[in-house]
Amino acid sequence: MLERTQDISSNSQCISLVEEIIQVENGETSTPKKKVTQLKAPYVGMVFDTMEEARNYYEDYGRQEGFWIRTRSSSNTRRRLDEVTSRQFVCAHEGKYVPKNTSQKALEENDEKDISEIENMKTTGKNCSTVKCGCKASMRIKLDRWSNKWKVSSFQDSHNHRPVTPKRRMKMKSNRVMLKAAKILTETFHEENLPIAKVPSMLGGPHIGFNNRDCYNHLRNVRHRQMDGGDAQRAANFFWVDARSHMVYNYFGDVVTFDTTYRTNRYDMPFVPFIGVNHHLQSIQFGCALLQDETEVTFLWLFETWLEAMGGRHPVSIITDQDLAMKGAIAKIFPNTRHRLCLWHIKKKFAEKLSHVYFKKSKFKSQMKKCIRSTYKIEEFEEKWKELMKECELANDDWLNSLYDIRSSWVPVYNRDIFFAGMNTTGRSEGINSFF
Repeated sequence: MLERTQDISSNSQCISLVEEIIQVENGETSTPKKKVTQLKAPYVGMVFDTMEEARNYYEDYGRQEGFWIRTRSSSNTRRRLDEVTSRQFVCAHEGKYVPKNTSQKALEENDEKDISEIENMKTTGKNCSTVKCGCKASMRIKLDRWSNKWKVSSFQDSHNHRPVTPKRRMKMKSNRVMLKAAKILTETFHEENLPIAKVPSMLGGPHIGFNNRDCYNHLRNVRHRQMDGGDAQRAANFFWVDARSHMVYNYFGDVVTFDTTYRTNRYDMPFVPFIGVNHHLQSIQFGCALLQDETEVTFLWLFETWLEAMGGRHPVSIITDQDLAMKGAIAKIFPNTRHRLCLWHIKKKFAEKLSHVYFKKSKFKSQMKKCIRSTYKIEEFEEKWKELMKECELANDDWLNSLYDIRSSWVPVYNRDIFFAGMNTTGRSEGINSFF
């Protein structure tokens, strides 16, 4: 009876939190709703009381116009090297692409490189230059010593790229924020063993300002705080492989499935098994790991460690879910391995993204299934896809267009020339989770 009462209390708490967030997002709280005003473009001579105020204004202006910004550089006085007297804010697309293996000396000699980016590459090993296309939009401010205020000394508002459309601006980096109530709801879902991925969709989907990854990142931060004062303070990433795994990989290591969705443990750490199939169609294990997070740096470490344990032999093909960090790591560690995305995960998103046309016994669903499964030539698939998009008036759907752009990584007809042992999903990796 006590347990039942606790369950009802927890469910009531979840429901009240959902209602609170929805009210906040819809402006239905008792707090008067602020009137949204259109920000004017910065101009030379514009005055701000503080450096932070200037940055916030330019960031808000960028959010309004469809771009996000970053801090590029600062200048110091000759007499006091620790005093900042000038600062430049630029569009995130400013600069040039920086190869990951660029030496530190080359970076220091190039005056156009972003200082914050160089520091980020040194500390995390990440390359954040992929969006850079040489955009010249920027705002520079200088400290006026007489008034002790910051003035705009130069402003350039010309962009060489398309701004983010109003429909997609909630996904911009500057708009990615989780309300306190949403964080509490995420933690409550985790404690009650409810699916974390449902939190954003319950609160408005892509228009809420955060997504599934932000929820998992929040739980990761919570986990880190727990580890800082607990028994897992020294824990980082764990990898395990035995002699049997090494032996069977020599015989059946052509195809590997890799999945990170299993998180049932105290610290919510992703458990990732490397799974293959033998000549009896039985699942076999090539190793496993517990990871702190799902960043590209972590995946690089994992794949390098696993490859070393397997004697340096690369698989012919690998099947994973659709994760950008994982994709980047696979491309670097296994450049000659065919990377295929799990067809089940992609088909699952059709019902979420296209619920108005993709439902049980709908014509679009049956035709899409035939287009994906029953085409045996690339030209045939592409022709049927375009006909289906035109017939259902979905030619301008952003999600379908992005899916079509990567069709070679998930549509079966594009992968018939590579050995996949009859697999097109990560189901074997997910199925073995019950064993663990």
